Amino acid sequence: MSANIGLMSQVSNHGDFILPFDLPKAGVRGRLVRLDASSTRALSAHVLPEDAARVVGEGLALAAILLLCLRPESVADPGFQMSFAAVAALIEGCQTLLTNHPGAVSFAVGTCSHYDRQVNDRDFEVALEIVFDSHAAHDAYQTADRHNTFLAMHATNWAHVRVFDVDLASA
Repeated sequence: MSANIGLMSQVSNHGDFILPFDLPKAGVRGRLVRLDASSTRALSAHVLPEDAARVVGEGLALAAILLLCLRPESVADPGFQMSFAAVAALIEGCQTLLTNHPGAVSFAVGTCSHYDRQVNDRDFEVALEIVFDSHAAHDAYQTADRHNTFLAMHATNWAHVRVFDVDLASA
């Protein structure tokens, strides 16, 4: 069997965090919370009505503005650049365009896990794994219309892609 594993974009090493803020002149204080993969799973699991999607989008924009005001250096952080909405769109694109290809025996897509082990590579936001029953099926996937559509639609959403083509040993 042949496996094709892609790791897309980069991830902030910050993961989940809570950033307290205080704007005394405005009489505003609170906490900015980043839920990282938790929010991505929540956003990608539901199709929101247009009004709700607008409110969520406005909230994400406000959170980004507030973060940039409090920590302007965040603009250089890949995790900031790869927003929650972009991650959700990338996962949805994988689920819509990269599933059920001829010869595919396994498909999985997800976000970077929060295991804190020295050997873990955490320099990505989205991982995609597709296992094919043959090299021929893998090669056909590479030129399939849905695969090319996915690339055209989402290539601007990642900083780089790492692909690991693997020949799997039988059990």
